[in-house]
Amino acid sequence: SLPSANLINASKDIGFVTIMPSADNVCRKSSPFAAVWDNKILPSMPLCAAWEISGRPRIKYANNQLILGNLVIPVEKNGEFWLWWYAVGKNKSFTFPAYSAYELLRSAIISENKREPSLPPSLFKDKIIFVGSSATALFDVKATPVSQAVPGVEVQATMLANILYEDAVKRIPSFLWMPLLMIVCVLFSIYCRLLHHPIWNSILAFTIIIAVFLAGFILLAFRHQFLDLVPFMGAPLLSYAAATALNYFHQRSETKIIRGIFEHYLDKSIVRELIADPAKLKLGGERRNCTVLFSDVADFTQKSEQLAPEQIVKIMNIYLNEMTEIIVREGGFVDKFVGDEIVA
Repeated sequence: SLPSANLINASKDIGFVTIMPSADNVCRKSSPFAAVWDNKILPSMPLCAAWEISGRPRIKYANNQLILGNLVIPVEKNGEFWLWWYAVGKNKSFTFPAYSAYELLRSAIISENKREPSLPPSLFKDKIIFVGSSATALFDVKATPVSQAVPGVEVQATMLANILYEDAVKRIPSFLWMPLLMIVCVLFSIYCRLLHHPIWNSILAFTIIIAVFLAGFILLAFRHQFLDLVPFMGAPLLSYAAATALNYFHQRSETKIIRGIFEHYLDKSIVRELIADPAKLKLGGERRNCTVLFSDVADFTQKSEQLAPEQIVKIMNIYLNEMTEIIVREGGFVDKFVGDEIVA
């Protein structure tokens, strides 16, 4: 509702002090045009004050900018702008100088009695004064990105300071950072695809995330430009996950093909070596110095005629098993068994 008629008549301008927090009830933005009254868009109190201080210039809106004389405020499509929050001084509870109403009234009474007040009038000379409450019970305490309990009057003062000092945070539009994000994701995916090394891929992914976080911090701290960090931090992780999954299924497919081709023809140690390094799988093989062993049982034919088949099977199982263990233990592999003969 509007103030009383007496207050309106005594005021130079009337502005709304409505603060619309985000969905999580945190104040991050300011709406220069805070309310609609009688089908008219009404300005916020900070905008009214800035307009009055600037000499009541014509207010323009163009290219996502609110132009107030020589002041330029970057705004979103809905007309809001992101607030830049100032640091709280040491041993202070407020960003801006704050004085209690009791002390102010007490100083006024002391001044009338010709005594030195605790708050001299010079403190308020040529200053912009905000009058408001800081008591929690009055329900005018707001949550901000820098504090969970900021008096609403201080939020209003921050809005005005952002306008006058042109400190409002500018959000970097998506059409500027989206191509860069796509290039980073494509290059990172290619890197992960070519380098089948989970540890190095993980290190690179987290390096990219840390670099983006630092870049966002520097842009915000020194340039008052806000970069959406979630896409930049999430995209490398998704690219890493996709590349890792692709590498896994590709390697699994290669392993299955190699096993299917060679498992029944080569020793398991050779198959494992080919799986570990598929580059070794090439036509023509490779030239290498090797030792070939042909071993058989002396007089096997003559002795086997003297034994029952069951005995021959038992003896050959023991013999071939022991010989195979020795060959494998020495780093060789069995090529084939030909009756009692071992080719290794």
